[in-house]
Amino acid sequence: MKRDCLFFVADKTMRETFLGFLGREDRAAQLGCGHFAFDAAEDLFFAAGQNDPGLNTRAGLLLSPFFHSHRKAVVALDCDWVGSPGQARIIQNVSTQLHQGGWAPEDVIVIAIDPELEQWIWQDSPVLAEELRLHAPGGLKATLAQRGLWPEDATKPPSPKDLFNRLRRENNVKLSSSIFKRIATRVPVARCEDAEFRRLVAQLQAWFPAAVPA
Repeated sequence: MKRDCLFFVADKTMRETFLGFLGREDRAAQLGCGHFAFDAAEDLFFAAGQNDPGLNTRAGLLLSPFFHSHRKAVVALDCDWVGSPGQARIIQNVSTQLHQGGWAPEDVIVIAIDPELEQWIWQDSPVLAEELRLHAPGGLKATLAQRGLWPEDATKPPSPKDLFNRLRRENNVKLSSSIFKRIATRVPVARCEDAEFRRLVAQLQAWFPAAVPA
């Protein structure tokens, strides 16, 4: 019997982020979908040694071992890397490889995060402030706006990865993929406004509909 859904991502940091929100006990409620089975050992993998460029060009090969073991597949990678063809081409490249490998178009979704994964974790949330050891009594966004780092009219900082690393270095926070897992485990999923994240959530809701109250 096939498993519900494969999640294949570009790197270890992205794996930890997916593990954070997929491993939550309130996963279905946070995502607004029905139950689906998830075991990180069987359903969550990353392109070790390949990263974003390798997943972009070798997704069909990398996912071929899972064609007979999973009903659905999510592939996720960043758009910001040297030689990137851009979001639209990345989605087209990976989708074409998967379809040629036998995956039905309605059974796969390719998520290309523009510009990069840090886009997903930036929320005006005390969780992120705590992880970055940032004193923000008036709120994270307001605190960073005062420093000219997060425009008040923007939903995300203009350079999410650069700002994340700047604040991490300022406050002596060690760079580790585990910080992404901790953030994804605690932040409200519904408050992530990134378009690709919302597209992923919508697809999971379509694949695994929430039960309609009697």
